[in-house]
Amino acid sequence: MLDIPAHRTLKTIPVGGTPHFIIIGLYPPPGNITPLQTPSTNIIPIALLFALAITALVVVVWTIWKQHKKSNVTAD
Repeated sequence: MLDIPAHRTLKTIPVGGTPHFIIIGLYPPPGNITPLQTPSTNIIPIALLFALAITALVVVVWTIWKQHKKSNVTAD
């Protein structure tokens, strides 16, 4: 971590690999920095939308199949 105005190294932080530089800003906030937590999504609405989409697809395919079958019966 560099103090740019004072031209000195404040702290060396191991990050792995061979980075050329890491930009953290001129004045990082003091104390322990924790990564932002993303809110967990509720699985029930996603599952319901997925079930609705599958149901709609089945209805569309079944309707098309029924129409196709009906047109083949009347052609014979």
